[in-house]
Amino acid sequence: MGALHGGSIKELSLYTCNINDITTLENFTLPHLEFLDLENNCIQSIPSLETSCENLQRLSLVSNYIENEGCRSIAKLIQKERPPVRRLYLDSNRIGDDGAEILCSSLKFNSTLEFLNLERTLLEERGCVAFLKILCDVSSINNTYNSNHTLRDISLPVSINDKIN
Repeated sequence: MGALHGGSIKELSLYTCNINDITTLENFTLPHLEFLDLENNCIQSIPSLETSCENLQRLSLVSNYIENEGCRSIAKLIQKERPPVRRLYLDSNRIGDDGAEILCSSLKFNSTLEFLNLERTLLEERGCVAFLKILCDVSSINNTYNSNHTLRDISLPVSINDKIN
């Protein structure tokens, strides 16, 4: 990992490496890293990446063990908007309605995230409604105006899409 520090790496894929803890990433500076692929590991939570990966735009945590605690750490990341994550892949995780509400609370004022994938998660109707309120809260004119207008593409579990339509 020492070779990574300060490097000009733009994409780093640690796919299926049986990783369960990535807190050591906080100790490295990867100023040019734009895409971090941690797909198919055993990760439950992510560290603060605001100083180590200040240019991170795409983060893939597909097929990990993300639950509520992991959603809290992800919420902190997207709430700060540093790094400016634009695409977040969380599909095939253990994210349920509580996790969805945690993520939604951080998206209220986020202006960088454009794509969020939550397919093959444990979301039910309550979690889906939380995302709909973030995207377009029609409870008042003010709330509609203050809705998140940056997040343009969100993929929810197929079972939820069937229930809504």
